[in-house]
Amino acid sequence: MILTKAGVGPYRSINTAQSVDIDPNVTVLVGMNEAGKTVFLKALHKANDAQGKESFNPTDDYPRRHLTTYLRSHEDDPVVAVEFTYRPTKVEINKANQTFSCDLPDDFSFKVSHNYANNKLVTISVAEASAIAALQKKPGLSSDANKALSESKTIREAHTKLSQIDLTETDSAFADELKKRIDACPWQGSILSYEIWRHFSVSIPKFLYFSDYDLLPGKMNLADLKSRVTALKNDPSKKALIEPKHLSILALLRIAGVDLDDFDGKTTYEEMRAKVEGVSINLTDKVLEFWKQNEDLEVEVDIRPDATDVTPFDNGPNLYLRIKNRRHRGVTTPFDQRSRGFIWFFSFLVWFDSVRDQLASSGVDASSNLILLLDEPGLALHALAQEDFLNYIDELSKAHQVIYTTHSPFMVRSERSTSGTHCGRQG
Repeated sequence: MILTKAGVGPYRSINTAQSVDIDPNVTVLVGMNEAGKTVFLKALHKANDAQGKESFNPTDDYPRRHLTTYLRSHEDDPVVAVEFTYRPTKVEINKANQTFSCDLPDDFSFKVSHNYANNKLVTISVAEASAIAALQKKPGLSSDANKALSESKTIREAHTKLSQIDLTETDSAFADELKKRIDACPWQGSILSYEIWRHFSVSIPKFLYFSDYDLLPGKMNLADLKSRVTALKNDPSKKALIEPKHLSILALLRIAGVDLDDFDGKTTYEEMRAKVEGVSINLTDKVLEFWKQNEDLEVEVDIRPDATDVTPFDNGPNLYLRIKNRRHRGVTTPFDQRSRGFIWFFSFLVWFDSVRDQLASSGVDASSNLILLLDEPGLALHALAQEDFLNYIDELSKAHQVIYTTHSPFMVRSERSTSGTHCGRQG
């Protein structure tokens, strides 16, 4: 399933709907700072995020200038915030045609809108003529039943006409099957359109959003992190306790198979350090497949207490991430003080591996049906490093559609079409 178009607005600083054509592989949103690029990505993510944590809230998300007026009608007439247009692949279309005896064209597409009440509005149209023709081939139907079908244009009409004639036992069983299909459809219109929607809905891609806020920090106090996680579990309203940097470290620990409870003294620091270090080495190797600026870098992990440090780092073990540079005799520096490009690559891999692991554990196929939203990646990269980044994006696009934002023309391949953002500023 491919996303072919996305429309956003009204949403935050986007006062009127803005529509962008989405490339099957990579789409670049180019614009000045404060043009609304980030807002556009966040709207897509909020409409259908892969982890199911996001939702629209008029107070937070509706353009402030018009919020008071909108709230008067919100309950009765919630406004659409985002509209997506999807195109199934030829394989998916062929399977639908075979399953439902319909005649969808190769360029078949449908729309799904998401409103401020967090409901979906589906726009899909499927003619039922070929499905009716297939129903007529049902073995054992009487001539009267076949005549009723031939005079019908829809499944609903077919059932109505069948109910008006004398039916054989086979006819009655057939009519009962049509009734079941009608009863299962919550829509007032086409039964087949609803069934096709249900068929395709499981293949609709979801979004993952990554930005500089998700970069890994150089160090984290693990006792403080555990207390924050515990506090949030006890009171879900305390979401502010867990910042992106905390989520990044939790992601690293998760893919290393280390739990915060392991730091209660039952597991040695050396065991935990070995696990995290093993993952770090593996991820560093992945980064260096694309990061060609300095192939002598590696991420070094340490877990140790430091009672002389400032609060909260003076309480229990801290996790330290440092970057070692073998070019300079193994000198290490704090992770967050080194090359921004390398940090981005490494942090993204940690985040992406962790998210895919979480999705897989919940039964979601994370190898597909994900669209990656990257907000202003590679801001600090020089020209050669930008080429490394673009190569990496091309690699990601082999499995996922990628949409990223930039204000730099050097972050766009010359042969790649782009979408400029022209968003109404919020008052």
